[in-house]
Amino acid sequence: MKGEQDWLSTITLDLLPLIKANRSVAAEALDPSGRMVTMRPNHLHPPFNNPRIRRALLRAVNQSDFVVAIAGDDPSMWRVGVGIFAPSSPMASDAGMDILTGPPDITAARAEIVAAGYAGERVVVVAPSDIEDFRRAAEVGADWLRKLGMNVDYQLSDSGTLTQRREKKVPVDQGGWSCYFLTISGMDMIDPAGTNFLRGNARYMGWPDCPLIETLRDAWLDATDPEQRKQIAREVQRQAFTDVPYVPLGLYRPLSATRADLQDIPHGFPIFWGVSRRA
Repeated sequence: MKGEQDWLSTITLDLLPLIKANRSVAAEALDPSGRMVTMRPNHLHPPFNNPRIRRALLRAVNQSDFVVAIAGDDPSMWRVGVGIFAPSSPMASDAGMDILTGPPDITAARAEIVAAGYAGERVVVVAPSDIEDFRRAAEVGADWLRKLGMNVDYQLSDSGTLTQRREKKVPVDQGGWSCYFLTISGMDMIDPAGTNFLRGNARYMGWPDCPLIETLRDAWLDATDPEQRKQIAREVQRQAFTDVPYVPLGLYRPLSATRADLQDIPHGFPIFWGVSRRA
């Protein structure tokens, strides 16, 4: 803690043992929705403009590889078997989840990728050097794609440069990118309306064009009955496993470090009022 104003900080995996050994600091998961780990493919250019290749990725996913790399091997800190929506959302379901919950089959997925027409195109995985959870996910992801037989070019840069690069729609040989890995608050992945990565209007980074997902999203917004919305969300998830606008890679629960003498720290979205010191 650098000063009196730094009363809360998210703990990195490397710092966790030091934090736990410090009696003046408390560690707690303050966001019950956690953070979802995702892979965002570029839908404009090879190889991930091919939906058959994107679908083959799902067959080979081992979500625990990603969450353990970010949050450590304590299973209370993460969750696997995670689909399109955050597990804390009433829209989460088991629809189509067999593709993710079965044993990952690298051999079969690799064969599917070849059968789909992959011809050794360079796969540029971009990652930030200064955001630890993104970088760890990308390192695991790059290794995973290599095991699938892809010609991976792993490129690190600072997050500012990466943010600008992700806006580029050009091919990789002109400075573009093929995919990136990031974590997103579960609060942003709770339903078809608020999940940006589900937009299929070809306007959001990655630029997926998924008309049926858009149609289902509109139907979800028009629905007024909660059960009808849940059923539509199930169909959204099934269609997302067909179009694969993004690949869900599990969820972890970041710990936050606070001064041990503080109380009334709010859970959920971080706000900084109402906190007091214990007498």
